[in-house]
Amino acid sequence: MSNHSIIRLTRELSDIQKSADLCTSNLALPCRDVDVRNVKAIIIGPPESPYEFGFFEFSREYPGKAPSVTATTTNGGRCRFNPNIYAQGKVCLSILGTWRGERGEEWSSAQGLESILISIQSLMSSNPYENEPGFEDAKSENDQKNIADYVAKIRHETLRISVIQRLEEYLGINPDGTVQAPPSSASDDSGDGEDAALDDLSPVFEPFKDLCKRRFLWYYDSYLLTISENKGKVTEGQPFAKMPFECTGNGMEGKFGYPELERRLKFIGEMLDKETENWAAEGLLAKKKETGVAANLQRQFEQTVEFYKKDDSVTLDIELVENNPFVWQVTYFGRPMTNLDGGLFKIGIYFSPRFPEEQPRVKFATPLFHHRISKDGVPCYFPKRTEEAKSHVEAIIEALEEESPPYDPRTMVNPEASKLYWGTKDQKKDYNRRLRRSVQRSMEGSSFLSTKLANNIIVVIIDPKMAAPNLPSLGSVIITGGCGMLGHHIVNLLHQRHPQSQISVIDIHTSRNRHTDPQIKYFDADITSQDAVLAVFREVQPDIVIHTASPTLMGGSKEFFEKVNVGGTRCLLEVSAEMGVKGFVYTSSASVISDGVSDLINADERWPYVPQNLQNEIYSQSKADAEVLVLAANRGASGMLTTALRPAGIFGEGDVQLVVRMYDAYKSGKTGFQLGDNNNLFDFTYVTNVAHAHLLAAVALKYTHSTKMPVPEERKVDGETFFITNDQPTYFWDFSRTVWKAAGDTTGIDVKIISKDIGLALATIMEWLWWAAGKVPSLSRKQVKFSCMTRYYNIGKAKERLGYKPIVSLPDGIERTMKWIMDQEAAENEKKSQ
Repeated sequence: MSNHSIIRLTRELSDIQKSADLCTSNLALPCRDVDVRNVKAIIIGPPESPYEFGFFEFSREYPGKAPSVTATTTNGGRCRFNPNIYAQGKVCLSILGTWRGERGEEWSSAQGLESILISIQSLMSSNPYENEPGFEDAKSENDQKNIADYVAKIRHETLRISVIQRLEEYLGINPDGTVQAPPSSASDDSGDGEDAALDDLSPVFEPFKDLCKRRFLWYYDSYLLTISENKGKVTEGQPFAKMPFECTGNGMEGKFGYPELERRLKFIGEMLDKETENWAAEGLLAKKKETGVAANLQRQFEQTVEFYKKDDSVTLDIELVENNPFVWQVTYFGRPMTNLDGGLFKIGIYFSPRFPEEQPRVKFATPLFHHRISKDGVPCYFPKRTEEAKSHVEAIIEALEEESPPYDPRTMVNPEASKLYWGTKDQKKDYNRRLRRSVQRSMEGSSFLSTKLANNIIVVIIDPKMAAPNLPSLGSVIITGGCGMLGHHIVNLLHQRHPQSQISVIDIHTSRNRHTDPQIKYFDADITSQDAVLAVFREVQPDIVIHTASPTLMGGSKEFFEKVNVGGTRCLLEVSAEMGVKGFVYTSSASVISDGVSDLINADERWPYVPQNLQNEIYSQSKADAEVLVLAANRGASGMLTTALRPAGIFGEGDVQLVVRMYDAYKSGKTGFQLGDNNNLFDFTYVTNVAHAHLLAAVALKYTHSTKMPVPEERKVDGETFFITNDQPTYFWDFSRTVWKAAGDTTGIDVKIISKDIGLALATIMEWLWWAAGKVPSLSRKQVKFSCMTRYYNIGKAKERLGYKPIVSLPDGIERTMKWIMDQEAAENEKKSQ
């Protein structure tokens, strides 16, 4: 070969090695500088074909004319994987001069390595039967059977030969299932042998060994799924069907044996796990011997930690396990305002003593339902610099956070999650739900708390589990608004859980929603009147005040909201402080951070109030102003403790705003319409869960006040706000349709969709027309915006500090609410008929 050809070939190899990872081409083409003319290449079988994720190796000589290419994945010359790839290794392609082709298809100097490999890869189609000349248009019934039989045996042999046999050879697994003794390694403790092993950690040149091991871990679930889907279609020991173009010595002969393949596949997985575990022990010995790799990884660890101290874009903690530079533990905190927000994920990164020749293996210790993470926790990621540990960390986080990746089936390491992620709109919704549930579970039952420091690094400490005891009595408790929807439920739950408490209710009118226990006291009083409030307090001497009283969202003018929500709250706080109240629980609203227009995605307590000049809802503004007063009163001169709960979208028995309006829409025959595309997640909260949260808060304040012990900042309830939801964000119209279905509707999802813009235009017209007629329109712009808005919240803080967890699910809450509404309606109808 001329010097010019060698220079060109060297350049081609370099270009392909830089770009041809599995993320772009499913090709790998390593070489050594000893002889660039003899090249080995591996092609990963294309997805959605019988060759899916198999490892197919080829070698080639590269003279000045058409190259010679030989397939080496042939089971020792006994398996023909394709009509164009013979058992003896011959590859029939016009570009190689091994098959006659059309003009322009033959080899030319303009073509190179990559074009040859892509041409070979194109042979591995979903229907390779048609690659055989004369069978391109095979349509007969017999041909269709042959096609199915051919695909079936290729799929089986792809697993057996290209995957399992290759990995068994790499791992020293014998045909009988025994394992060859590994050569003397760094784990030996025997003088010169140990030193020699540590000094020479470079393995014999096996260019695809590490790549195939890592990709096996990626596609392990896919391999098992292939076996599961196909072992029932054939019988054990069933011979392969012979194809018309196959002959003795150049075909694919054998029998189906999926159960045995499954056993071997799982054993390979176990062996790879053991190999990874052994790296830790080898690493400790390498550190002891002060090898170059150990020193390099220690330095890279320190540099990576320093880098993330200065990087405000991501919050994570990195530490060495047992001070071993070969084993890193990364604790990643989900980025705010993403689907990962509120999650805490532990990730193990295991480095080989032969790094970077052997790449690290990564495993999520925290389960996460994600299309780029296998069920076993192995992530699919692509570092930009394979020799740089920080690049691996960056690539893992990038794969985790990527929101709109291009479709690439080669990254589908979790078949179940990938099917949902790339499926229909409803499947994508299901994916997002399951992802969010797994994120939320990442913090449940965790024995860790996180504290964010100024340098953006997280310190993880043991949770002291300062849960308040189950108190039979909260002392004397006043519930304002105790005859309203929420207040009534709090009274009932308080009476049930803390039966020795003295319960008193203040409401503007107490004739409705009264508890049957005569020991519960009811007072008609205006909370904006200090004299009236003081008179009640002096009589009952409350220890705890639970303040729920408020006009409804649609219940009044700006002046009225300010008078009741702000003025009434101020009055209650002043009287409570004067009377020595121990704990004050305020019912705020999740809307205090909403302007009524902008989406709220996984919002938490770190979000600020909406500035007054941007707040479109006078109700929300009054709630925010009152909340500020409540928090400011915490730990004042009287020692009273205060907290504010922010429930979202309350519904339940007694509902007069939310579900009851949806029921009215059902009765009016309006269930066949939908405003917007229903891609907006929304939080709705069943009223009993909100009552439950209020009692948890009251118990926490009472307990904190009585113990007089300092509470760690990360466990405080007093002086804090808490979002309260059902922890089940749901698509707005899915919730509505569940309500309608419970009412008897059969429309389902077969509805007419009205875009948000058209809905706003219609609402504007109706508002003008109804205004002119002196009536309230049946559709307003506010309703359109509300039904098309994304608004859901992160309740991790309430879970951690209050111990809150919804006790009634969303479907059960809807069922109970609808039963109550229809029972009320039936009773009214019966009354009218009398």
